[in-house]
Amino acid sequence: METLAGLILAVAGVYLLVGLLVAIGLHAGKLPRFDTGTEKTGLFFHILITPGMMVFWPFLLRNLAKAKRNANPLPDPDRPVPAARLRSRHGILISTISVLVPILCALAIASRPRQAVNSSTLPVSIQTRPLARVVEERLNAFPGFDIATRIRSDRYRWNFQLELEVGESLPLAQPMVYWVPDQPGEMNRSMSQFIGPVEGPGLRRFAIPRRMVSDGHFYILSLNDRAVLNERLKGDA
Repeated sequence: METLAGLILAVAGVYLLVGLLVAIGLHAGKLPRFDTGTEKTGLFFHILITPGMMVFWPFLLRNLAKAKRNANPLPDPDRPVPAARLRSRHGILISTISVLVPILCALAIASRPRQAVNSSTLPVSIQTRPLARVVEERLNAFPGFDIATRIRSDRYRWNFQLELEVGESLPLAQPMVYWVPDQPGEMNRSMSQFIGPVEGPGLRRFAIPRRMVSDGHFYILSLNDRAVLNERLKGDA
């Protein structure tokens, strides 16, 4: 399905690209050869008709070929096309467009690569470069789980990172890291702060402020499962 959708979209793209090239060529001076009404028209007019030219470029080339053979490619102004025939043509055109546009949109959606989004694909945690110094490291930060926790800082201790090295898929639905300060009761919950997602194995880093280094707890929790992994990590800031 994805291959067929990609092929159809590629053909449509090539068709419109050719139409754009034909439109540019006709705008360069050949358009008045078969339609004198376009002479001495402004830039806005040419921009306005360009999308239609991109769609109907085969008919425009046919009209240009007729004009080169000294044939009149346009209807006789003294014998205009009947209104009923014009309405019929417009109805066919509108019906065709109303069918093709949803089909092309559906094909575009179907041709997108399907990739599960998890924490290993999130640029916030993966693409962040590690700070130089490890302030504190615990290889068994969360007992029973293969999770190593590190707090990193730059050489001047101005910036800090929480680094998690998760070696297994956690048995939690959408696990997240939170920090909770060492405050009792309601104050503790109201001052908690979301750090980032940790689903799936991998290495991820999150920027954290200085206060999280020497105070509080880090939790990995799942709101769906109502489960919490508790870890206490303190460093000398």
